[in-house]
Amino acid sequence: SSHSITHNTKSCNTPASATVSLQQPLSPQTWPAILLTYNPGQGTVAANQGNNRAFSDAKDQAKLLANLDVPAQKRLRKGKLKANVTVEHQGGNNWKIVKIDAV
Repeated sequence: SSHSITHNTKSCNTPASATVSLQQPLSPQTWPAILLTYNPGQGTVAANQGNNRAFSDAKDQAKLLANLDVPAQKRLRKGKLKANVTVEHQGGNNWKIVKIDAV
């Protein structure tokens, strides 16, 4: 009977990642092919999906732009860049942009 007890213990183990995802079911998400808006004054990027609005943090700007090639950065500044945007939920309809992948 000791074998069955050992077996049961192993099958009951819940991976730690399951606990984390339960706490933040909305975060992070990837919004596909979203048109981005660049605010040069604040150095931030904004994206909308339905009623949800996502903004970048000005201090993350260099890191976000480093992921884009030069043509993509130029399109972003003209407000013509479509990208897959990874966002984290901040509460309500507000999200924070954590990654930009030009499409």
